Amino acid sequence: MAHCAFYTNTAVGYGTAGRPDIDFYYSGRMVVIETKVGKNGLSPIQKVQHRKMREAGNNPRIVKSLAEFDEIIKEMEHNDRAC
Repeated sequence: MAHCAFYTNTAVGYGTAGRPDIDFYYSGRMVVIETKVGKNGLSPIQKVQHRKMREAGNNPRIVKSLAEFDEIIKEMEHNDRAC
């Protein structure tokens, strides 16, 4: 996984309300990731923030497992090779 970086705002315990947990950068691209457990879904403010991000051209993602995160990485790697 060359050319990648992570940023998370959960470790500090504060940030913009509704902001996704992880910004994942790969080869100059970014995807924002919200982590959830079990049946937990987005809160009302998270839904608003995700809508705003989609309107701005981003594609916020929700992951509930490491396998789902791995799929995001595979998609980004595939898109990187397609460029």
